[in-house]
Amino acid sequence: MIGRFAATAALAFGLLAPLAPASAQRRTQIPQPQPQPQAESPLVLYERCMELARAEPAQGYAQAFQWRSHGGGGYAAEHCEAVALFNLRQFEEAAKRFHEVAMGSTTETSSLRAQAFDQAAQAWFLDQKPERARAEFDEALKLEPKDASLLVGRAQAEGISHDYWAALDDLNAALDIDPKRTDAMVLRAAAYRHVDAADLALDDVNRAIAAQPQFSDAYLERGTLLAMKGDYEGARADWSKAQELSPNSYVAQQAKANLAQLDKLAGQTPQPASGKSAKPPLKR
Repeated sequence: MIGRFAATAALAFGLLAPLAPASAQRRTQIPQPQPQPQAESPLVLYERCMELARAEPAQGYAQAFQWRSHGGGGYAAEHCEAVALFNLRQFEEAAKRFHEVAMGSTTETSSLRAQAFDQAAQAWFLDQKPERARAEFDEALKLEPKDASLLVGRAQAEGISHDYWAALDDLNAALDIDPKRTDAMVLRAAAYRHVDAADLALDDVNRAIAAQPQFSDAYLERGTLLAMKGDYEGARADWSKAQELSPNSYVAQQAKANLAQLDKLAGQTPQPASGKSAKPPLKR
């Protein structure tokens, strides 16, 4: 199987690596909120709450809870709670809160509601539930059907679920809207690879590299495609380039693993009588 060589997380539909070990995702003790007088405007309260939700999420959650319980913050406070929960790595609960905000805040613009569905999807991704992420993107796209980012997001969820033809449909639509999106090009290359259309995949990834030469994900994907075609020297060069461009990243980890696998295969290959190195076989 070509799967012995991995492509990038996002671009080979493998977004679901947890951000931290399970032990680090235990529920954080939330400080008990203390009622305080609130004289600020709702906008000021929201901005302050969101700053805390990102920088000090436990405190941000407490403030959002207080605001919603005692100050009538409504969906703005609930959205702040969702952001705080996300940053506390309580992804399932955060996803549910984002979804409630999107469903309930019907007086907001469609773009803001779609954004909340998008945030719910991102939380479901990190909770290892791509099908639920896909459902959130479905709701978002009902509101904003021409949003290329939402189409790319749904394509990721479809690809993780191995529905590559649906992913191709969404990526084609996204690239019709924004032909210069290199992330969509590389995602489509990964989808083409999974449906045995390697030549189309290579064309997409080459265009992505030409448009954005520093895009490490593209080199990771192209290395996998070159390995499939037996060009191990080219694959090695691309994986090394991916490591160079994004050190200390998931892309670099995947590239390193691929290079180690390539070295292992090369070491297992018998040397020909001439003494020249033979290329290692790659099973498909």
